Amino acid sequence: NQQPTTIFFEIEDTGPGIAPSEIDSLFKAFTQTETGRKSLEGTGLGLPISQQFVQLMGGTITVNSTLGKGTIFKFNIAINLAQASEIQTIQTPRQVIGLEPRQPDYRILVVDDRLESRLLLLRLLTSIGFCVREATNGQEAIDVWSSWEPHLIWMDMR
Repeated sequence: NQQPTTIFFEIEDTGPGIAPSEIDSLFKAFTQTETGRKSLEGTGLGLPISQQFVQLMGGTITVNSTLGKGTIFKFNIAINLAQASEIQTIQTPRQVIGLEPRQPDYRILVVDDRLESRLLLLRLLTSIGFCVREATNGQEAIDVWSSWEPHLIWMDMR
């Protein structure tokens, strides 16, 4: 029966910061800051979900921000240290290096408006043996789908 140990985390950025009037609404679902709305990214769910995870682990999360300087999020979680005898060894994960021989030519369509995201997926998927094509938007995806009929469409849902 050990006493729980607390682990503290701190995440700091040097971004635009958050206005004091918006701090109270940060952890409300589907609520975004003015900066978040302008960037057209996110759904307003990341921080509420993070807060719930932290609370489920017996911790708290706080935020301090200065406009024009950045934001600091701090959270802590309570843990019980495991005894060495309680830790089970796990088989080392294996790295995927390719498809099993004689597999069909699986066609994957990668749809993302961000070039770097498309290139990353193209490189990863083609390196293990998938046939991959790309599209930058929904209309291009429909055009590729109708002529190529991919087995899977990997799409950014923003």
